[in-house]
Amino acid sequence: MAHKAISSKAEIDSAIATKGKNVLIYLHTGDLDPVADEWAGKYTNSTDFYKIAVDKSAEGKEYFNVTTTPTIAVFKNGSEVKKVEGGSIENMEAIASVL
Repeated sequence: MAHKAISSKAEIDSAIATKGKNVLIYLHTGDLDPVADEWAGKYTNSTDFYKIAVDKSAEGKEYFNVTTTPTIAVFKNGSEVKKVEGGSIENMEAIASVL
């Protein structure tokens, strides 16, 4: 499963409200990190994947207070489980540990 592109506050709120699955929102500029695509294949049964191009979505950038890309947030049943800023190996491992 690929990441579904979203941009508006309504789309973000709807995604976060998903019940019973993790919701990963990958905020980026440019291309997605290959590990993000890897996660989308590996965790497709437990996680819904979304992407927001913050250079094209002021709402997404503001909603998540993005100052660095990538910013990755994981939610479960409407609550934030983990959020990281930057694509370091440590941050990627921290996200993978909650999927």
